[in-house]
Amino acid sequence: MVAKSTEFAYAGAIRRAFGDARPDFVPRLRGVTPSGLEMLQAAVKNYWEERDDVAQGQRLADGLAKIRPSAKKARLRIVPGEEGSKRFEAAIRRYANTRVKLVVLLMLGLGFRSGETLLLSKQALEDSLKTGYIVLKAETTKGKKPRALPTTKATRVIEALLETLALSPHAAVNRPEQPVPWRVLGELLAAPGSNVITQRNMLARHIKKIALSSGLATESSLDGWSPHMLRHIFTARMSRDGAPHAYVKFALGHS
Repeated sequence: MVAKSTEFAYAGAIRRAFGDARPDFVPRLRGVTPSGLEMLQAAVKNYWEERDDVAQGQRLADGLAKIRPSAKKARLRIVPGEEGSKRFEAAIRRYANTRVKLVVLLMLGLGFRSGETLLLSKQALEDSLKTGYIVLKAETTKGKKPRALPTTKATRVIEALLETLALSPHAAVNRPEQPVPWRVLGELLAAPGSNVITQRNMLARHIKKIALSSGLATESSLDGWSPHMLRHIFTARMSRDGAPHAYVKFALGHS
């Protein structure tokens, strides 16, 4: 299951890959990356499920897998230990792009998925400073279930986001005399009107740069460094701190 905004992004991905909104001609697809292929498989399944034809969606998704059978190849993901996590966080704090730095620190402190983070509203951040809890709405979560988490380890980051980014970062580029306020965090990372997939891809590129600067990765070992790695680091840190397994599952949004 995906958030509604992600469904719209998937529909756009289908149109770009297949030329229209009916992805019937699978062999037209060329040059897609493994991660891009997996996203398109989810997109076509979602497209046809919305039209009450699950079998058609599965057939087309299976067809995509046959074009690039190596795309499902398992990746070795090595989560940095305590010392490595500290080096990575230090590299985040040194990162020149303030907007990215704050968003990544927020993800690291709360363990949110990239889509959940990018869809966080300004109102949700402001409310969290009053209540001490940040609330994820059901429509923005993968499992379509709302959850509220204490902001203890992210309060300063949230304050910095609201203070430093009171206006859209694109206001000065567009019309400085008419600043454009931002609504969700994803709008701070990409051009206004961009979809969540574009925002996530931009976030992923920044995380790879941070991993390189930390010395934990090289150009040949960047595959595992994605926004999802932040959740692995968050989970490992929670476990080291003795957090109950049930709470860690809840914080991650796992059933």
